[in-house]
Amino acid sequence: MDAITVEQVRDWFASMSDRPGIANRAMPVLSMMMHMAEPWGYRAHNSSPCRNTRRYRMKPVERFLTADEMARLNAVLTRDEFWCPHIVAIVRLLMMLTGCRFGEIAALEWDWIRDRRIHLPDSKSGPRTVWLSSAARAVIDAIPRYGADCPYLFPARPPTRPIDNIAFQWDRIRDEAGLPGLRLHDLRHSWASTAAMNGVDMVTIAKLLGHALVETTERYVHLSDQSVADAADRVSGRIGAALAGRGAEREGGFDHAQG
Repeated sequence: MDAITVEQVRDWFASMSDRPGIANRAMPVLSMMMHMAEPWGYRAHNSSPCRNTRRYRMKPVERFLTADEMARLNAVLTRDEFWCPHIVAIVRLLMMLTGCRFGEIAALEWDWIRDRRIHLPDSKSGPRTVWLSSAARAVIDAIPRYGADCPYLFPARPPTRPIDNIAFQWDRIRDEAGLPGLRLHDLRHSWASTAAMNGVDMVTIAKLLGHALVETTERYVHLSDQSVADAADRVSGRIGAALAGRGAEREGGFDHAQG
């Protein structure tokens, strides 16, 4: 521990320059190890070799599906329902119906589902309830059950654990839908963005996504150019009406009841 130098840390960090996301996540882990080594007596006080190491700047990934892209993806899913129903169900629940993380859907157990709710005993933010739409419930009801003694909706083979990876099938599905590079996690972003563009407030979206902080939700929500342009028109119309002394009147078909 005490032999690790600043130069070694910088060389290690630089070796991951082609993978900046991984580098930025790994550095805090090493930094905490070095920090805890000091009070535990493995390094001299205030000697961390990770100090003053700047993380790589990364362009935020803003990816959400348009209505046309959703239709193309759903067409491929519909075609594949017969021969890989579990994979199709996972993607549909992620894409359209819950906004859950992949791990939350893949590890689902039948006992966690009660009427229109999923009670997750553990998630990234702790235990939480996922509210199911009627469409999401219909997808779940159509999932073939492996056996009475198998608790998982999506069992692996053998069925002693849940499925944990659908990368091969997902890559094929997205490519055949003409969506190269689309990540499974982008489906969660798409769900949040669709909710925002349809008037769901940020606090409610945060609750539906299982975020402890609304600030986290804001990074997930990407509004389409048309949605932002429409909002700008509504705000300008309202201000223009106020300046003209028509603050209480409807302006451009927009009133207080509509938000």
